[in-house]
Amino acid sequence: MATPAPDRWKPSLLKKWGSLQSTQPSPTMHPSLSVDLVSFATEHIKFLQAVHVRAKQSLYKGPALEAAIREYTEWLPCLDRMLRGEQSVSVPPLSVSWVWHLHKLDPTAYHQDCIAAFGRVLEASEGFNPFHFELTDADGQPDEDEYPISAIVAVTADLVGCARRQSSFLWQVSGPEYADAAFLERAQERYVKFLRLSAKFPG
Repeated sequence: MATPAPDRWKPSLLKKWGSLQSTQPSPTMHPSLSVDLVSFATEHIKFLQAVHVRAKQSLYKGPALEAAIREYTEWLPCLDRMLRGEQSVSVPPLSVSWVWHLHKLDPTAYHQDCIAAFGRVLEASEGFNPFHFELTDADGQPDEDEYPISAIVAVTADLVGCARRQSSFLWQVSGPEYADAAFLERAQERYVKFLRLSAKFPG
């Protein structure tokens, strides 16, 4: 269960959820999918680039990563309240977005940790960009007293190990083809075919 923690987050950075919603249909969304994987792939790469170049200290290991993990465990209750409509939406700092991304890369642990702390799995609302973040200062680290929070969530995922494994992923998707929408649309089509095959021949 979540344990009490001091309020340390500034309401000044809070933004309305509506400002983060997509209002236009995406031309690259596959009709068989509920999300636009082409746009998400592009945003994912931009997100990884921001993680790599923004922070003066590496978010892949060391004190900066440890601080980001602490901030993330304080931010999750804030996300829970946002999703319940109990407070305005805050765009997380880059460091917190990074750790949230790492946590969700272990879906079993993320599910278990959310259920233990909140009784449900916390997912971004439909239309919310999962790679949206706030650049708060030169380090890409959140300032103190950033969002109003009231608890710290216990995380069972190996976030340090996941950050280490993800440290080289950017280079695997840095080729020019990953900036080519046509290439990504073909990849999305192949993925849809894979899903259909998996449904037809389970196991």
